[in-house]
Amino acid sequence: MKKLLIACSMLLLLALLSLLMGASATKSLVIDVSEDAFVVADLNDPEDTLGLANENYGDLDFVKVWYLWNVVQEEVPPEVENGEEAQNGENGEEAEPELVETEYEKIWCVSYLKFDLSELEDIDIDSAMLQLYGLNVEILVPRYVQAFQVDSDWDELSITFGNAPAWGQNALSTAIVYLADQWYGWDVTEGVKAQKAEGQISMAIMLRDMEKASEEVIAFPSHESGENAARLIITYTPTGFSFSWYWWVIIGVVVIALLVAAFFGGMKLRSPKKKE
Repeated sequence: MKKLLIACSMLLLLALLSLLMGASATKSLVIDVSEDAFVVADLNDPEDTLGLANENYGDLDFVKVWYLWNVVQEEVPPEVENGEEAQNGENGEEAEPELVETEYEKIWCVSYLKFDLSELEDIDIDSAMLQLYGLNVEILVPRYVQAFQVDSDWDELSITFGNAPAWGQNALSTAIVYLADQWYGWDVTEGVKAQKAEGQISMAIMLRDMEKASEEVIAFPSHESGENAARLIITYTPTGFSFSWYWWVIIGVVVIALLVAAFFGGMKLRSPKKKE
């Protein structure tokens, strides 16, 4: 009987300790990107001759950070590419069109990401990590890629460089990208905490540096691709059960009572029987 009561007491203590330890264990939550797009403009062409600033790229299966600065490329003339002008060879066959040189001044591309934070309403956040998968990486050297917090008043099917929300001077986080086919992370904890009450957060992703007479691009899968799209990894500590001081008193009394009962019960069992 004594051993049984002691065993019950120990099991009760272990159960309570397990409950408390489980309540303080860190957990994680994955939030997939809800909207994504990229915008493009020629920064040295305020007249937007190429019409890039009003183009929308929100329905593609990738987003990218990219630039093309003072690069001369040989291209098919627009009138030939659009079928407005055809050239015939000696045998009446369509001849290869003559290429013309096109010089690109300073084309700049920025990606926008939006995340729904409604799942975090009752969660105390420990950390938040933005993760992007390097689908295509064509860069001269490892590059700094920065994440800036922006307003969320944009839609992926209507955002353009002309109407996209502006970003501030200070980045939320910076990471170095150097190879394709791997995940990269940006610590955006402060931004996510600040926007939790709003229920969503948006970020602009861009290259920090450019080199003249160069072209570099880093592409990431968009949510339209169906896999490896941008995501937030949230770590948090569940509040679990909260015990007030009087519960601890009650638990202590119960445990002591069980131990006392086990002790005296054992003594009673072991006491010699009276002779008749």
